[in-house]
Amino acid sequence: MRLWKRKTVEPSAREIRDDWLKWAELNGAREATLRGYRQTTERFLKRWPELFLAEITDEHILGFIEEASPASRQQRRAPFTNWFGWAARTKRIPANPMHHVPTYKVPKREPVETFTDAECKILSALPEPDGTLIALLLGSGIRKSEARHLTVRRIDFDHGELHVVEGAKGGSAGVVPIASALVNRLASYVLLEGLNENDFLWYCHPGGQKKRRHDRAITDASMHNWWARSVAAAGIPYKHLHTTRHTYAAEWRRRGASYDDVGFVLRHADPRTTKIVYAHTQIHDVRRRLEALESDS
Repeated sequence: MRLWKRKTVEPSAREIRDDWLKWAELNGAREATLRGYRQTTERFLKRWPELFLAEITDEHILGFIEEASPASRQQRRAPFTNWFGWAARTKRIPANPMHHVPTYKVPKREPVETFTDAECKILSALPEPDGTLIALLLGSGIRKSEARHLTVRRIDFDHGELHVVEGAKGGSAGVVPIASALVNRLASYVLLEGLNENDFLWYCHPGGQKKRRHDRAITDASMHNWWARSVAAAGIPYKHLHTTRHTYAAEWRRRGASYDDVGFVLRHADPRTTKIVYAHTQIHDVRRRLEALESDS
C-alpha cells in the first residue's frame, strides 16, 4: 500500500506580512506606525505579487526604496528593516536581505518657516471672530484637524488648558496650556457668539448661509479657505496654516523652553522629532549662554 505524503503549502509573502504586523501590534507599535508599515509594504507586495518572502532580494527592496525622494528613503526603508529582521529571527527566511540594503543619510532640513512678531500681532488683531481664532492657533500650537474639531467643552477656563482629543493625530491627544490673556479672550468669544459646550470653536456657513454656524465641524476645505481669506485680509505674505504651530514652538524655544518641554506641549510621539524639526532654534540656547557670560563679566 502506497503512503501519500501530505504537501505543506508555503504561506504567501502577504500572509507572513500580516503575521508580522500582528506581532508588531502586540509588541506595542503605535497605530500610526502600523498604518504606515501596512501602506508601504502593500505597495511593495502589489509590485511583485508572485514572489514568496524568501524570494525577495535586496535588489527588489532597493529599487522600491530609491523610487522615493532622497529625503524619504530612510523612512521608506524602516518597515522593511523591521519586517525582514523579524522574519529572519523567526526563521521564516534563511537570510535577511536588508543586510545588503544601505542606510540613507537624511538631508539637513531648512529652518522651519514662522510668522514674525509683527505678523502675529496683525493676524491676532483681525476683526472678530477671526482674530481670536488665529490667536488660539498661535497661542496653542494645535494642528488644523485638532482646531477643526475643537469644542467649547474642551477648554478648561479655570486652569488655562485645552484638552485636545478629537482630531488629534495618531495617539497625540493631550492637554495644552494656554496663557491667561488667551483664556479671557476665548471666554469673551464664547459669550459673544452664544456658544454652548458642544458647539465648535470654528464657524462654518453650510449651504452658503450668511449666519455663522457652530453646530458642526468645519470641513478641511472650508478651513483652508477661511485661513487663506484671513491671511489676505491681514495683508501679509501667505504661509501655510501649520506655520502657526511652528511659530508657537519656535517662540517657546526663544523664551528658554527645552526641547523636551516643547515636544511635550506639541505632543510629538518621538522626542527626536522636536529636535530634528527645530534644530535651528539651538541658536537661542547659545545666545542665552553668551548673554549670561556677558552679565557675569
